[in-house]
Amino acid sequence: MARTSLVDKNTITASQAHQLVLIAATERFQNAQSEQTRLQTEFTEKYGASDRIDAALLNEVQRLQMRFAAIAARQAAERNHYGTTKEPRAAKTVAKLGEIIGDLTVYIATEQVEPLFRPVREEDFLGDRHDREQRRVGRLGYDPRVLEGKTIIPDQKPAEGATGTEPIGDGGGGETQSAA
Repeated sequence: MARTSLVDKNTITASQAHQLVLIAATERFQNAQSEQTRLQTEFTEKYGASDRIDAALLNEVQRLQMRFAAIAARQAAERNHYGTTKEPRAAKTVAKLGEIIGDLTVYIATEQVEPLFRPVREEDFLGDRHDREQRRVGRLGYDPRVLEGKTIIPDQKPAEGATGTEPIGDGGGGETQSAA
């Protein structure tokens, strides 16, 4: 006589559910690491290395400073020679814009760049030792879609004194079952 299953293919044990969640958390962790590496590479290609303040960066800043100073000097010379200039005065404007641009740049750059260099920690995805003991994953590792449509049933506890390889049925067929 054929056995009929009382559970369907979407019914899994709590241990199986935990394994699915853990696999998904591991994938999320690996994807986060890969994405961070990709974004860091993209940033470096676009803006240059960010691991140090080097001579090239200082030269760029000094070059911009000299250009703004030259505009202000030219305007001052025109005012001295002609008494007026058609352009707005650059000296005060440059100073004010410099402050505004500096404040905005620091804020925007920090907001955009900080995540690129924030460590991708395994504990955030897979949980710490306590989380693992409680069969939980970290705060960034859980994805509720993993268990969507699944019915989770409690794990079957082996009978007292069971070895894990007990015969199935009447024992006549010699089939054994391994405890997972």
